[in-house]
Amino acid sequence: SWLRSRAFSTGDFRLLDQVNVPASSAAMADELISASLEESRRVLTGFTTRLTHVALTGDSRRPRAVVAVTVSTSAYQERDAAGAIVAKAAAAPEQRLRLVLAPVGGRWRIQDILPAASG
Repeated sequence: SWLRSRAFSTGDFRLLDQVNVPASSAAMADELISASLEESRRVLTGFTTRLTHVALTGDSRRPRAVVAVTVSTSAYQERDAAGAIVAKAAAAPEQRLRLVLAPVGGRWRIQDILPAASG
């Protein structure tokens, strides 16, 4: 979550290559966000994502792992290339999700982000 937060807050979107499985749904979702920010030359100042309650689920089967997490996103400011604030976003409420992880080059990366399992 730190690398992803850093990518969006600094505009160094190459960091996302270390977060997501290439060509995965998670990578494509982040590509849409980063392409929009890059085109407008904006960054998300103060954007952070915090994962809590991280636990491996019973859905995990080699070579993937499914991790249940609770995630919260900080308030942030969207700033243009000159540093002017063009938008503000409030902190998002906690969300329960499942991260599907797959090994890439000996490291776990995000392949998919799913809603929390019901029940």
